[in-house]
Amino acid sequence: MCFPQKLKVRTTVDYKWGGDIIVNDPVVASFRRIPGTRKKYDIDVRNFLRTKGNAVISQELTHVREFAELITVRVEKSPPTDAPPSKEERGFDEVKGSEFFLSKKPGAFDFRANVIMSYLSESFTYDTKKTKKDPWLFPEETLSGGAGDCEDFAFLVASMLISSGISSYNVRVALGAVQFYENGNPVEKPKGHAWVMYKQENSNWRVIEATVLAKAEVVEPVNAINKIQVSASTTTVPIVSEIEYLPQFVFNDDHLWIMDVDDKKCHLSQHDLKRDVFPKINKRWNKLNTRFHGDVHKGIIEEAAAGSPFLDQLEARFRKAFIFFGKVVDDVDNPLFNSYTPIEHFDSGYIKQGWAEVAKNIALFKADQQHIFPLCKALHAVADFYAHSTYAHFAKHDAQGNVAIFDPAHIDAPIASADYVADPTFKAKLKKCSVNKLVFTGHDRNTVIAGWKGILISGRYAMTKEDGQRKASLEDSLSESISVIPKGLINDPGDNFSLRGALPHHNEMAVDEPDISPFHVLYDQPNYVKQYGTRRKAAVAHIRHILDTL
Repeated sequence: MCFPQKLKVRTTVDYKWGGDIIVNDPVVASFRRIPGTRKKYDIDVRNFLRTKGNAVISQELTHVREFAELITVRVEKSPPTDAPPSKEERGFDEVKGSEFFLSKKPGAFDFRANVIMSYLSESFTYDTKKTKKDPWLFPEETLSGGAGDCEDFAFLVASMLISSGISSYNVRVALGAVQFYENGNPVEKPKGHAWVMYKQENSNWRVIEATVLAKAEVVEPVNAINKIQVSASTTTVPIVSEIEYLPQFVFNDDHLWIMDVDDKKCHLSQHDLKRDVFPKINKRWNKLNTRFHGDVHKGIIEEAAAGSPFLDQLEARFRKAFIFFGKVVDDVDNPLFNSYTPIEHFDSGYIKQGWAEVAKNIALFKADQQHIFPLCKALHAVADFYAHSTYAHFAKHDAQGNVAIFDPAHIDAPIASADYVADPTFKAKLKKCSVNKLVFTGHDRNTVIAGWKGILISGRYAMTKEDGQRKASLEDSLSESISVIPKGLINDPGDNFSLRGALPHHNEMAVDEPDISPFHVLYDQPNYVKQYGTRRKAAVAHIRHILDTL
């Protein structure tokens, strides 16, 4: 996958997201005034989520289902009761997203959550102008105004998840703080924040970052946290690389819990909890203003397709998306609408298969040029090939440092220079790259690396174990957490998938962005810049060549 700079999420598995201690008196200062007076009043925090059966929320969910009508879902056929076939024989049915949204089939609840998030990303604005003394908004108020800050959107997201039929015990609004890190070092102090935790069907708790769901209203930096944004000027701005969630409280529509308590607090009475611990929740939570940046794929397409009759159609496939920290993302990279497969992105070493997919999509477009999406997928994949694979590293460079575009017709021909044991860069850096220990078991990595001689490789991505175990630490980013390799590839009898776990992670070796990632291992800064220029030129040339043949 080709994402702009992402934030790595420091582990969230250390917390019991169900909550540690129930608070029996969940009252908070609401910062609301009784109409016609200056008198403020308190409120039960659970009321912000008690919207089940609410006609306003139900009406909005009708619009969400209409939104889901645009999505087609592939659902595995149920086996007959008399002679159940194997998984390979079952096949799939295609159903409308609106139908699957209402079902209780495996995957339907996670689908509901994704559709609701995508719908909200198109509809609402993140409001950076609210002051510390503005009251928390009820979901109906956020819906009416079309804007809110972190807690307002957290309440709205959680309420819509619960009202859609997802159990409230699989949903928590978390109140606490976030800590940002740059190169492993904290950036300023933790900032107060609110977000949603959703328990997926595989029992893993997932962060739903409300500030990423909504469109940002203000573009210019307003505080130090906006170091996330890369300045449009030539000034170098530090990149925040990691985020850590620090919950103090979680709640649903039934209970409020204190989080991350020590042994002493576990034995406090309700009176002492209310006196010594609970007042923290009365503090207003500062707002995190998440920014979008980066549009590498769009820039490549625009440059390569300049003058092409398909340019307008291709550009129309780029849009804002809630799940990526980027200004725009093309439809190919949106796993809500298009299931992720590493073959379409030249991830996880699927080089030969990737070029076969490119050829297939080009042929589909040539057969019906009224539908542009197959061409989008092909061109996106070509850009990914140069960004993700080792081709530009081992290909011959001319006097200007350029490489010839890759010829897929010779995909089976060994590449003599591709020797990962002897090459100075890979020899020095591969040992510093991670291994997915959940996948790569029972093998010697040195032997596997030696077996890569003569072939191109690419970094692993979204590589979890099929049994749903927790991802390796580097695979815990927000974007990657919702991308899962199809089981058909994992269980392919003609491929030992476990060997792909020895590949470096995508973020350690890919050259996706003009600015080097904090996670990148393969190249130092000067060589990374050279590689980016070389790979971008080659991708533009290759895409232009394809468009010229249509």
